Amino acid sequence: MRQAKAELYVHIVWATEGRRELMKPPVHRALYRCVEGQARQLGCTVLAIGGVADHVHMVLRMPAKLSLAQLLQ
Repeated sequence: MRQAKAELYVHIVWATEGRRELMKPPVHRALYRCVEGQARQLGCTVLAIGGVADHVHMVLRMPAKLSLAQLLQ
């Protein structure tokens, strides 16, 4: 019997307002842990996370039952 399988991969980018350089290196680790923890609570697997002073990138695998709108809340 066949089973349907869906894997959804998402690349998300957050930027500071006006691209101001607000996120300095000491803050990065805590910020990444916080964002990764929230993603895990939603059943996502974070594959990569990183950024610079004015934006953050994250690539994750999300469950098909989760909508993109729910993830981005």
